[in-house]
This record gives sequence, structure tokens and C-alpha cells, in this order.
Amino acid sequence: LGRKFHRVALGGVRDEAELRGHRRTYIGSMPGIIVQAFQNLGVNNPVMLLDEVDKLTHNAMFNPQATLLEILDPEQNDSFKDHYLNTAFDLSKVFFICTANDTSTMDRPLLDRMEVIELSGYTVEEKRAIADTHLLPKQRKLHALEQAEKQNADSEIASDSTTAPPQLIVTQEAMAALITKWTSESGVRGLERLLAQVCRWAALRLQGVGGGVLGGATTASGILDQDREEALAQCGPDSTGCITVDVRQLPYIVGAELFEPDIAERLTVGVAMGLSVSQVGGQLLFIEATRSAGQGRLSITGQLGKIMTESVETAMSLLRSRFVRSCCQDLQASRGVSSLLQAQIGGVGQPTQDQDPFEAEDIHVHFPAGGIPKDGPSAGVAVLLALASLLFDRPMRSDTAVTGEVTLRGQVLPVGGIRDKVLAAHRAGVQHVLLPLANKRNVVEDIPAKTLQSIEVHYVKHVDEALDWAFGEQGTSAEVDAAALAQQQRQGLPPGIAAAACSSFSARLHHIIADGAVALPPRARM
Repeated sequence: LGRKFHRVALGGVRDEAELRGHRRTYIGSMPGIIVQAFQNLGVNNPVMLLDEVDKLTHNAMFNPQATLLEILDPEQNDSFKDHYLNTAFDLSKVFFICTANDTSTMDRPLLDRMEVIELSGYTVEEKRAIADTHLLPKQRKLHALEQAEKQNADSEIASDSTTAPPQLIVTQEAMAALITKWTSESGVRGLERLLAQVCRWAALRLQGVGGGVLGGATTASGILDQDREEALAQCGPDSTGCITVDVRQLPYIVGAELFEPDIAERLTVGVAMGLSVSQVGGQLLFIEATRSAGQGRLSITGQLGKIMTESVETAMSLLRSRFVRSCCQDLQASRGVSSLLQAQIGGVGQPTQDQDPFEAEDIHVHFPAGGIPKDGPSAGVAVLLALASLLFDRPMRSDTAVTGEVTLRGQVLPVGGIRDKVLAAHRAGVQHVLLPLANKRNVVEDIPAKTLQSIEVHYVKHVDEALDWAFGEQGTSAEVDAAALAQQQRQGLPPGIAAAACSSFSARLHHIIADGAVALPPRARM
């Protein structure tokens, strides 16, 4: 832009006088930080960064965000009045840039005067490029691992100087491992700390101080860990004084892996893998459900807000009314779960119009990490899949994460934070993501093409489609329906049940109940 730049740190500011200035009747009065910036720059059209706007302290007595209304509003900041100057000052030529981590703590009128640009997390490839071009060279310089320029002894011309290679090299495989197995964040702060730890280890090794993350300690038997010594010996330094760190040496330098990409073992019966967004980016959100003998009560734990609590209640009501009660007949088409339903419902008797598998049981839905507050309208589909897994006594697909909100009619509503959620699933090694159909535009516009090459996105408009994917058989719809129909005909089932193999999830359940299957097996009723 060709303008002068000035940064104003607003974290912890609680008095609007710091922005608007003090009246000259007070001892030690001075202009506000906005006018002081103009005094330092000497121009009236700078680029001014208002950093950490969401960290302004406001209470019943002080609210500096109200002062920012006049400063940032282009309709009235041409006559901004500083108390110290006591005259109008034109701010309309200033280009203001504000930063914030969480807009939920900001006043809504202040947000209305801003154009909000949300910056999502980095992909693995972007983090690797940032680390190679910026983070690692920065840390090498801070730890004196960048060799100085060597002058040619036969020439006194400065242009003949050559730059020696750095004394620390981190391979691409090691850098990718640091990103995926030792960090799980949307930014690169944790990655920079790990690179700094590697540089400190390299600096000590060049000075002859041995040991890895254990600092050269011995085991309980007093014998040095031979594997550690052999692995670290491969790092060097070589004849040129350079240390090369590979994947094998990382556990001995920065410690054991903190994050394991393979999370399939966590998806047991009653557990679903959702996606959420926090101040630090997207992350996986596991939802656990269990049941015990009781009176049909629903318990919800995990420090949830009112919105997520209502999502759990909605998913529970939807599962009971649309997918268990036999009176539901106007249903959408789905497939692939008829054999699973027949395994859960059996016996012969009189048909019923109100069959609730949770009638004599208490249901407990828990969101782990109870110390972290959680809220937001995007957990409905994941909660429904967790409850359905509990009903079927079968885990959902372990390679799938899901996000989306549901209605009592079974429709899947769009949600926000799609880029952060997909990137979080990609970092965790998830292969499939279920998203609302209305969010397809966000995927096309926001998700890098290289990320979509290693993760498959499926769009759902109705919860039937999510249930079929999570619990149905793999294969095309025609293959699944044909296989289910052929299997039922071979078993000699009534035509009504055989035809139900090609109908919707709930319609098949209705046909099964109407043809005389009324009792749930003992394992489903506990």
C-alpha cells in the first residue's frame, strides 16, 4: 500500500480513556493511543493494526469496545474527538486492521462495523513449507547453527564469499512426522517449539554433550539404552560438522509420539467420531453413549452448552420416533441395513404401534474432556450415530468422521467451520468425512485440492444416508439391495420382509414389525 504501519496492542485495555485520551484537567493527562500513533508516524493515512481486539476488558463500569465503534465506523470516524485535543480529528483515511481469536466475546454492534475474514488452519503441506522456509532457519540462527560466510583466502573480493551449509538438517520425512505425530494444531506454534528443542539438542551434541531427550540417563539396571545410542550415532556430526535428523531419531530427541493417526480402536459400540471447531482450529470430537436398566431417562455430561444439549435431545427423539416407532411410514429411500435390523428385532406376536427399545433403560451420552466447555449446532448427526450404534450393538465405521445438525424430520442442516473440520480429520488420518449437502460449496471453495486427494467427502441430505454409510454394507446401492433381497428370499422370509430390503431404513423396520416381529432380543433390552 505504500503507507506507514503502526501496531496498537489492545490486550488488557479496560479504560476507554486509553483510546480517547484524558481531559487536560487531570494531572498527567495525555492523548489516547490512537492520536499518539499519528504523532509518532507523522502522517494521517497509515495502516493501523489493532491487535487482540477480543482481549479488551469490559464490565459494568468500563467498556472500551464502545469507543471502538466510533473509531472503526467509516460513517462517523471523520470527526473523532480525542478528550485531550478536544477537537475533531479525521480518521477516515486510516486503514484499520483488527485481529481476534474469538469473536464470540466481542459486542455485536462492533462486529457489524467490520468485514470479518476468518483464517483457517494450515494443511500439512503448508506447515512443511513454512517450517522449511521460515521456522527452521530462524531457530538455527537463534541457536548458532548457521555457519558464517567463509571468505576465499586467495581473494579479497567480497563477492567471492561462499555460504557454508547449516549445521543442522531435518529431513522431509522427519518434518512430516513432527507435524502429524507430535503436533495437532491449526497453526505452527507447537511445531516451532519442537524445532527449537531439536536445535538445542543439536547445539549440545556439537559441543560434545551426549544424550537425547533422556539427557544421557541410564535405565533402571544401570545399562545405557543401546538402541538410543545407535540411533543418535547416525545423526552425526559428519566430517563437515553437520547433524542430520531423521524419523528414527525423533523419539529420542523430542520424546514419544503424542498423537497417533490411527484412531480406529476408539470407535467401539456406542461411540461416534464427530468434528468440532475451537479457538485453535478444528479437532475430533468423540461422542460416547451407554445404557443401563432404568426408566427411560436421558443423562448428558461433558460441560455442554444449551445448544449441544438440545442437539442430543433432538437426536434421541428422532431415533425413537422415526427409526424405531412403527407408525412412521412416509420415509425417504435408504438401503444397506435390513439384515442388521432383522438381527435386532425378532419373535412373533401381535403388531404394536409404539415400540421403544429404550423404554426400560437409562441412556447416558458423554462428551469426553469434560474440563473444556463445548457448545455449537453441529453435533446432531454424530450423536444420532452414537445412539444408533448403541441400538444395533455394532460400532460405526472406524474410518469416518461426521458433522452436521439434524431436525426432527431427519434433515441434515449445514454447519460452519468446514475447512477447519476437514483439515482436522485429515491430520488425524480419517479417510471419509460426512458433510451436509448444503456445505458442498464450502468444500469446493475452501479445501485445497491436494487435501481432497487423500480424504473422501460424502454429502448427506437426510440422516438415512448417514446411517446407511455408517452401518450399511460396502458396495453400490444396487449391489447392496440385490444382495439383501437375495439373502432374505433364500431364508424363506415373507414377501413383505423381502420387499423391505429395497425400501428405506425406517420403512423396512415398519414392514418387519407389521409382519409379526414385535420383541427385541435380550441383548438389545439389557
